[in-house]
Order: sequence, then C-alpha cells, then structure tokens
Amino acid sequence: MNVTIQKADADAGEVPLAVTGLAYDGEEKALVTEGKSENGIYQYRLGPVGEWSEMVPSVKEAGFYTVYFYLKGDKNHKDAGSEGAPKGSISIIISSPEISTLSGRVFQADGATGREGILVRLMKGNEEVVKTMTSEEGRYQFAAENGFYNLVVEWENSGTKEEVLTKTLFLKLEGDMERDVVLPSGEVSSILEIGENTRAVVAGGLDEEAEEIQNENGGKEVTVTMSVEEKEEKAANGSDEIKELAADKKLEFFDITVQKHEGTDRKK
Repeated sequence: MNVTIQKADADAGEVPLAVTGLAYDGEEKALVTEGKSENGIYQYRLGPVGEWSEMVPSVKEAGFYTVYFYLKGDKNHKDAGSEGAPKGSISIIISSPEISTLSGRVFQADGATGREGILVRLMKGNEEVVKTMTSEEGRYQFAAENGFYNLVVEWENSGTKEEVLTKTLFLKLEGDMERDVVLPSGEVSSILEIGENTRAVVAGGLDEEAEEIQNENGGKEVTVTMSVEEKEEKAANGSDEIKELAADKKLEFFDITVQKHEGTDRKK
C-alpha cells in the first residue's frame, strides 16, 4: 500500500525587516535583516527583476530600493511564497544630501478613497527615473536626486472604454516631501510627449488645464497633450524672429505644440 505524506505549512519564523537609518558613506550596506525559519531558507531579490539568492542584498549607492522575499521550505514543508509570487516586499532608503524621498497617496475623485494598483512614475523628459505601484491604501514612495521632474500617474479607465488615463504634474524635488494626487472624475488625461533626441524637458500646468476644460464643458472626455521636439536653428519655426528678440543670447530651439481634445473636437 502506498502512503503519501503531505508537506506541512512552513512557520515564517523571523521575517526579514528593513534596515533603517541608512546614509551614504561609500560603503556597501545590507538592506534588510536576515529572515530565519526552522522550516526553510529565505530567498531574496533586489528589485522587481533579477536573480534570487539566499544572501541578503547589499548596495553602496544612495537611493530607494525594494527587496522581495519568500521562504523556500525544506523537504517537509511547503514554500511560503514563490519566485513568481513573493511572500512580501520591503522598501529601504539610503539617504544622502543629493537624494530626496517623495511619498504620498493617490485618491479617487472624492479626495478621500485611496486607489490601489496605480502606476506612479517620476520622469525627466523621456527618461523614467523611478516607478512604483500604489499600495492597498493608495500610498507610494520612492527616492531620486534633487531636481525638476514630471510626476506621471497612470490608471485604467473605469468607464465604458478600455484605455489608460494619464495625469502629468510638475514637481521640484528638494528635500523629503509629500505629494498627494487626486484623480479627476471622468475621462481626463494630461500628457507630455518628448521628441526623439530631445533633451530632458519637464512641463507644468497640463493637469490643471485638462481639468479646467472638463469643468467648463460639463464633464466630456478631455485630453491635453503637449509635444516638445528639439530643433536645429534652421528647422525651427520662427527662428529668425526669435533671434532678433534675443540678440547676443545663446539660444536653443524647440517646437512646442499643445493639443486639446474635447470629446470629438481637437484644438491646437
């Protein structure tokens, strides 16, 4: 007679915890404490992709990091989590005078209900500096070098259309700060498009313009898109007039187009 003995659930024991108070000093630092369980060995991965290891991740550079982990059970115990579905994740910051943290919540249009699973990106031109997803309470957090950015929030439209809506905000990151974001009601998007081979450009006011148009037209679909493309002087529109107005100045030329879409109407 064959008898099968099922594996038991593993006891998590001491789960990994964030190491707090880390500051950049040029030395490599462990990001989390070592998890311990009598029923298996904890596995770690730094970031959303990469290799799993029994070794606790260590880094040297200042920044915001996320460590994923799961418990790999021994021969008598089941795994708690897996490589494809980790048991948990931990966020850690290594601070420096040049690095600031940005945190906040993303709310639905009522301004009170946090929105889970929203993509939040910090952009400098076409460069995605860092990204994260909001938690169950709508919280997000990351760190980046001080400077000017666009904070771009993306979410799936809950209306009749299957599409992603975007809210683009201007941000000066300088010192640890909080920035809450309230999603507009209806189908409202504000988008910044940067041309190929155009240097990092950030812009403000797109989100306010889109929501103002929505308020004026009674809640129709609204999209405001700013397109920026760097041009050589001879190819830029109005370059001769601009040179006359800014004599003896060093000039850089960009073509900037703002397109407003209200329902089926488009305005430039």
